[in-house]
Amino acid sequence: MLRLFACLPRSRARHTRLLEATLAALVVALLALGMAMGATAATRQLDNDAPSPATGHAQVVAHGVAELPADEVAWRVNRAAAPRPADAPAQDALGFVLADEDALLLNNLDSGAQARLAAGEAAFVPAGTRQEQIAFGDGPVDYVRIDLVPADDANGDELAYTGETFAAPDGDRDLDLVRDVLTEDEEAELSLGSDDVPALFFVTDGAVEVFPADDTNAAPNPLDAGQAAAVAGQVVIRAVGAGGATFIAAVIGPEVPAIPSASASPATATATAESASLTVQAFGCPVAYAGEDFGSDCADPLADVVFRVVIPATEFSVEGTTDADGEVVFGDLDENTYALTGGVPAEFAIQNLFCVSESGGQIPFTAPVSEIPGAVLELGAGDDVTCLWYVIPEDLQGDESGTIALAVKLCPTANTPLDNCDFGDVTAPLTLTGPVTLSTGPGSDVPVNIHGPNYVWGEEGGVPFGTYYLAVDMPAPAGYALDRVAGSLGGSDIGYAIAIDADTPNVTVYLVYVQTDANAPDLGNDGVDYDCADFAELNAAQAYFVTDGGSAARNVDNLDANRNGLACEPGDDGDNAEPGPDLGNDGVDMNCADFAELNAAQAYFVTDGGSPARNVDNLDADRDGAACEPGDDGDVTERGATRRASNPNSLATRCTSACVRPTPRSTGWGVGR
Repeated sequence: MLRLFACLPRSRARHTRLLEATLAALVVALLALGMAMGATAATRQLDNDAPSPATGHAQVVAHGVAELPADEVAWRVNRAAAPRPADAPAQDALGFVLADEDALLLNNLDSGAQARLAAGEAAFVPAGTRQEQIAFGDGPVDYVRIDLVPADDANGDELAYTGETFAAPDGDRDLDLVRDVLTEDEEAELSLGSDDVPALFFVTDGAVEVFPADDTNAAPNPLDAGQAAAVAGQVVIRAVGAGGATFIAAVIGPEVPAIPSASASPATATATAESASLTVQAFGCPVAYAGEDFGSDCADPLADVVFRVVIPATEFSVEGTTDADGEVVFGDLDENTYALTGGVPAEFAIQNLFCVSESGGQIPFTAPVSEIPGAVLELGAGDDVTCLWYVIPEDLQGDESGTIALAVKLCPTANTPLDNCDFGDVTAPLTLTGPVTLSTGPGSDVPVNIHGPNYVWGEEGGVPFGTYYLAVDMPAPAGYALDRVAGSLGGSDIGYAIAIDADTPNVTVYLVYVQTDANAPDLGNDGVDYDCADFAELNAAQAYFVTDGGSAARNVDNLDANRNGLACEPGDDGDNAEPGPDLGNDGVDMNCADFAELNAAQAYFVTDGGSPARNVDNLDADRDGAACEPGDDGDVTERGATRRASNPNSLATRCTSACVRPTPRSTGWGVGR
């Protein structure tokens, strides 16, 4: 017997169920038709080896296996639109979701699993599934929900149809959703449901006529788009109208027997039953995400994230890394209490965690007793638990951020001023070879930019104000040892503390290395060892000595062996060379023969810095402060004549220190190695 239970048009779908039931009963009475082969077809359809309910070019677009939700059940059709209101209930009934107009995203709120439905595609929904439907794009998308619900649960949003109740068949049942598209006047013959277990028939587009397959003369039963009927038996569906028609049919099929247990020894079977597993799925959320719809908004899988499962207060520890899908599985776990930890930097991201069992129920957990995010949960024998780990990055581009830079300085001694230390040797700056890391704690390394010998953190948008820890495990340069980290707040068990705030948003930190050889010479501010022989004249040696930090108390480069503060004098034998002459203030070596008279030589000598203590240009060999006198044999060629000062026309009377000097001879000497 073919039975059609038609629904109300969509324009009347919001009327009360009482009115619907009344009209549905009237339609049943009008459409009830006899069908001799209905019982035979129905019996065949429920056999275990029954063929697919889709014949011709009809297709099964979704299917699944499930136990029916109650002893008495009914078909229900809902029309809805995505996105749904925030307070709308999620899908929790057994059935199907059909995207009949446009693409639709399905998001499982418990497992995080997603499915994309193109127009015309459908998905099977197990009972108890918390699922949301999401539209692609800005506008809403209409879709259809076909539910198989307990007889006393026929309510729904945008209710389009509620069928008569019927007794649910026992066992797990094969459920199929069939779809077909017909052109004008095209027919399809299908076996849908039985007298006891009717199928749901729903027209999604166009209009059709339905009549018994064995009675082509029977009056056809018309159904337009948006109308549904409960169908039992072998039927023919004919499309009417120029545009053709599209329909779907939800069919309850044969019982699916339980899978027999594989043969195994009792010991093996027991071990398998007691084994538990824990799966972690890590997903990234938008920066500074403040919503609660993690399943749809946090869909980026996080690969290469390390997680660890431990049994607290024991040595048991298992570590794993997420794959490209953001998933890592910890299997073969015994019944016990486990702590799950891992993820990404705690100070730079917030973690939200949800754990569910294989059946979809949420698993309670507590936070671990540490600053590391995670969960402590119980795993029973055979448990299969999935933890969804959602990571919300903080906004690192805000105003409350700065930078931290790191460089290396080499100092001769620990008390050498930092400004007088060098970035490296005379050939090149010293490059950081690492490992050098900046973090907010264990496992929270901050990304770094490297510019030659310098490291910079926060260059691309800044790092938030706060305290950071610099861990250094870099080998010291030869002959040096790490003395301190200048610019830090001191060391701790996780590194040198560095703070940035509104007052000091940009901090430069130096790894200060000091010479370790106690007998090594003090190389001064430049770290280079010069000898007296490297200088053409004494005053050049003295100028370098003072500039490089030398004094009577500091014998830089061993240039002042007698410790009188004057470099490379006679008696300064500590640096193995005969110093060049003192060329005076002008750096030019003049001889006595260069002057026409003694007073001109004397004027030049004094002006060029000569004195009894300083024999400039070797013009005063007897060190009496008078240049080019008889007895000054240190630089004698032909001396000029002496003009007495009593002669008013003499140069001695007219000349002062401002006299024009004769053109000097250049020696060609300069400072060098």
